[in-house]
Amino acid sequence: MAGEEDDIRAVYGALDRCLQYGVDPFGWRMQLCIELAALSDAQVTLCGEVAAIWDDERAMVRHMVDHGWPSPEAQSHFVRYQIDGANRRDPMRRALDTLRSDVVVAACSQLIEVRTYRQSDIYRQYMAPAGIGDIMTAITAIGEVAEDRWNLATCMRPADAAPFSGRDRQRLGLIAAELRGLAGNRLADATSPVASLTDRHRQALGALLAGAREADAAATIGVRPGTFHGYVQSLYRTFGVSSRAELHSRFYGSGRLWDGGAAVKDSRRHRLRRAAMPMTDTWPGRTTFL
Repeated sequence: MAGEEDDIRAVYGALDRCLQYGVDPFGWRMQLCIELAALSDAQVTLCGEVAAIWDDERAMVRHMVDHGWPSPEAQSHFVRYQIDGANRRDPMRRALDTLRSDVVVAACSQLIEVRTYRQSDIYRQYMAPAGIGDIMTAITAIGEVAEDRWNLATCMRPADAAPFSGRDRQRLGLIAAELRGLAGNRLADATSPVASLTDRHRQALGALLAGAREADAAATIGVRPGTFHGYVQSLYRTFGVSSRAELHSRFYGSGRLWDGGAAVKDSRRHRLRRAAMPMTDTWPGRTTFL
């Protein structure tokens, strides 16, 4: 009982920290990646929004961040898994396809016998070179299921680590259930204007929200005052405002922009972009926890 209570406290503490970046889809998803790594003892974590996640022909990543790759080479093998379309042939995809629901949480080791999976061509060609062992995934509908928008959160352990446990899945299940109501609401989704900002525009927005004068902000980010003013005008157009006061009001009480450290910024630079995901078709909604 005490362990369950500890897990609940840990999960809601993690979600509270994500809500601090609720206005910023990149920020809260990156924070979630960090939280999931700590909660599940995962080496690599990914979080993003995918359209038509269960349909191989229409699946499209709208926003994705990743965290914790031990090397660019390891990450490149996983990216190749997506680019080559191996995700469509993955036995885990087929197993997940039988669990379609508003919220699905499952681990590869739970769905497929470990030795069998590691003898598959998919594992030997892509996962093994990337150093990936067990994979645990949560797929959560954003808004109504008919909208066909999904939040994806994935945790990966190294090949020599223990598989994810039932307790790991339970913690991820608690997070996934809460994301069902938070994503696209208190946690901004890919439709937010913030999701499409360039790094420079994010820097400019952060400076404006912090109250910096344009000249000082321009010097801080290393651009000419005229260039920075152009960023400001572009931000006003993006958010449909005409003054800094109106811009502040748009963000009041909804969190702050992500300002993570160098390791996380490197993860963002290499974040995954792929057009199809490891799953397929829409269905009537229900909830599945395993």
